[in-house]
Amino acid sequence: MALDCARAATRLGASEVHIACVEKHRLNAWQDPRRSEIAEEEGIVIHHAQTFVKIHGRGGRVGGIECLDIRSFSIDVSGQLQINAIPGTEHVFEADTVIFCPGAVAGTGAIP
Repeated sequence: MALDCARAATRLGASEVHIACVEKHRLNAWQDPRRSEIAEEEGIVIHHAQTFVKIHGRGGRVGGIECLDIRSFSIDVSGQLQINAIPGTEHVFEADTVIFCPGAVAGTGAIP
């Protein structure tokens, strides 16, 4: 879903599109790795091994999103995402629009 949103944003005229995701690299992504390659060929920048901390504001609007690098993540028995973040790795990606696209397994509400 995130790749679809990013590609749509590019087609709608966004000058720069970035995706931040928990997967460490393309081969660990839940989707077909070729889809990530196509998005990157279209100019979309993918930041792997990231978790979100907060949205930063600037003048009453979105100014960026703060993230942490992660060591690993897993899904517990209840389907909840468990993230092992690396303390002290806070960084901000500047942005004027943020779209959250959490993945889910159809019909369960669980993250894959």
